[in-house]
Amino acid sequence: MKMRGIVDEMLVVFPFEEEIYRKNGIDVQFVGHPLLEELAVEFTRDQFCKRFRINRSGKEDPGVNSGKAGRQEIENIFSVMARAAGQLQQEEACEVIVAVAPHLQKKLFETYLPSGVSLILSRMQRTKL
Repeated sequence: MKMRGIVDEMLVVFPFEEEIYRKNGIDVQFVGHPLLEELAVEFTRDQFCKRFRINRSGKEDPGVNSGKAGRQEIENIFSVMARAAGQLQQEEACEVIVAVAPHLQKKLFETYLPSGVSLILSRMQRTKL
């Protein structure tokens, strides 16, 4: 892993990431993800895959989270993220899910989706704590 030589400590937002970086000799600390604390999980992974017709290949299906991004962030960086996701799809034979924040339109993402890249756009639901 190339990161080992350039990263002193990795702060990660998902618990499963700790093991990945630790196995590769990188000092890592789980710090949490504020957006996940706001979202309520309404169905299991299997139910999610069934709902969005995702073929389970035994590998983890990566996601791209737009979080609380605004229009400008999508206009500036989404196409780069989508191209990276497309490359990952080819290399790992997986599907990529993009969590679309409630305040953004799916059409905005479709506008900046590079040709030849197919992603699943999934609307996130607002929840009250």
